Amino acid sequence: MITYNKLFAIIGLISSTIAANAQLQGNTDYNIWNITTNDTAYIYGNMINVRSQPSLTAAIQDSLPCGTMLVIKANEKQIDLVKGIHAPWVKASYTANGSVKEGYIWLGLIALGSYVKDDIRFIYGIERIVAAAENNDLHLPATWHIKAKAVSITGRPIAEQEWKMDGPEIAATGGKLLGDMGLKNTTDILRVHFGGEACGVPTNYFYFPWTGKQLLPLPSKMEVGDAGVYYYTETYLFPKEQGGQPDKIIKLSEESEASEKMDKNGEPIFKTTKSRTVYTWNGERAMKAK
Repeated sequence: MITYNKLFAIIGLISSTIAANAQLQGNTDYNIWNITTNDTAYIYGNMINVRSQPSLTAAIQDSLPCGTMLVIKANEKQIDLVKGIHAPWVKASYTANGSVKEGYIWLGLIALGSYVKDDIRFIYGIERIVAAAENNDLHLPATWHIKAKAVSITGRPIAEQEWKMDGPEIAATGGKLLGDMGLKNTTDILRVHFGGEACGVPTNYFYFPWTGKQLLPLPSKMEVGDAGVYYYTETYLFPKEQGGQPDKIIKLSEESEASEKMDKNGEPIFKTTKSRTVYTWNGERAMKAK
């Protein structure tokens, strides 16, 4: 089984500037939202202000509820730091009081992803990023506070679930609705992932069953690798999948590391270990089976 020390050695301070950087300070060419002109986006904040200019002090021209649809018109170069998040502004069009308008919105208030099932919109976004203090010149990962929300199509909040993760060089994110996967008291499962683009940066997956009233947490899973040297993966088997069992979630883990021995082609021989963890699901939470 992978150990914290081994994983930390692998990710190995890949970036010497692991600041709280949903958007790298001073870099207007890239941010984790990856929003471009004419993209559709959705409000993440519970009630956000639309400004007349790309500034936190500009006049407020409208307030929009969570889940409101936007059409991105332009990415602005102005970047502001709020709740530990460096993010730029966008110019967007939206509908308010029956009229189509345009204004400026700080990108940190926009959802990273949005997915609809029936009359419910599932979104997720960044609540805040807390930078870790330096320790003997070692830059520790910042802590990201992420929240998933279920809102009605009309914007009425229904449920939410917050979680934390350490973020060394997070560069990509995405989500998906998986269906109920055979879990009782569940109508759908929201899966969200965060990861990096460099070798040794883990991708973490977070799962949230939707009961129709609540978003409930499941154990997370991860995968990480360094090409030709090491990899570690975790796979879930849900009740509906081949090999799955009723009321159980099975986590299959595989770790493989190159040894000093070589095969006949001069390639390193990998030492692989596998493990299996079973969680029982009672309709409200997952508990590790004894």
